[in-house]
Amino acid sequence: MKYLLKRLLMMLPMLVGISLVSYVIMNMAPGDAASMYVNPEELRNQVSIDAVREKLQLDSPVLVRYAAWLGQVLQGNLGYSYISRQPVASEIAARLVPTIQLSVAALALELVVGVSLGIFCAKRQYRASDNILSLLSFVGMSMPSFWFGMLLILFFTLRVGWLPSMGLVTVGLKGPWHVLLADRARHMAMPVIALSFAGVGSWLRFQRASFLDVMGQDYIRTARSKGLKEGAVTWRHAFRNSCIPVVTMLGGSLPGLIGGSFVIENMFGIPGLGRYGTMAVLARDYPAVMAVTLFSSILVMAGVLLSDLLYVLVDPRIKYS
Repeated sequence: MKYLLKRLLMMLPMLVGISLVSYVIMNMAPGDAASMYVNPEELRNQVSIDAVREKLQLDSPVLVRYAAWLGQVLQGNLGYSYISRQPVASEIAARLVPTIQLSVAALALELVVGVSLGIFCAKRQYRASDNILSLLSFVGMSMPSFWFGMLLILFFTLRVGWLPSMGLVTVGLKGPWHVLLADRARHMAMPVIALSFAGVGSWLRFQRASFLDVMGQDYIRTARSKGLKEGAVTWRHAFRNSCIPVVTMLGGSLPGLIGGSFVIENMFGIPGLGRYGTMAVLARDYPAVMAVTLFSSILVMAGVLLSDLLYVLVDPRIKYS
């Protein structure tokens, strides 16, 4: 508990630093938020734009505005969107669940497929199956997720028509829960595969190397000399120890998933945090951009903290104080 509290306290200055850098960079970007706020018919009226800039305090220095924004955030107020005029907190809450669903499903697919194939390749080192899967892993790691997503749309939607390419659910669909669940799974299939494809290759390579390293240890040879079956040696002794380095990679993979969701959600029309953040950046919607940045940072830090805590489950010898 003491370690957990210490880590949570360390997250606070990190969030402040990330938000400060993001706020400064956002204000250095070209464009004027006031012109996006004003009615298009009044864009030529400089008086209206100046009035809006004063109303939104855009004429104040950047650090002054950041301090005011931070003070409101500490009170639980994320502000109002410049475009929709709605509370940013409510809009974030409505879009947070799809992003978490997409990221968790992609991470689960990466872990299950990547780790399983990594062990499979390690058990068949230098055989044809190992060489083919290793080559495919390099191809997957070097392939941009948006390009692979377009290939999925081209084949599964345009060519064979098996899967929908937009949204999370079929509009107007009604029925029992299993029908609705199956419909959501069909909509999520391609986004999850596109987001996790590169990660599967990384997990495969990492798990293969870790498993081969463990299989060469003295205690593995001792277990075999005692007459244990190969399956018991693999799963009882080698697998758990080979997962210790893999847990380290778990925390590092989360920023890629959150960042990749910005591209995938826009490509597949998923109303999540990534798509909302992209639209906010294009519209110069400063409160929305900062809220998306803040929540994305919290998700990444929470994932890294979770990976640290998983060390205890994988290796009981590790103790935090």
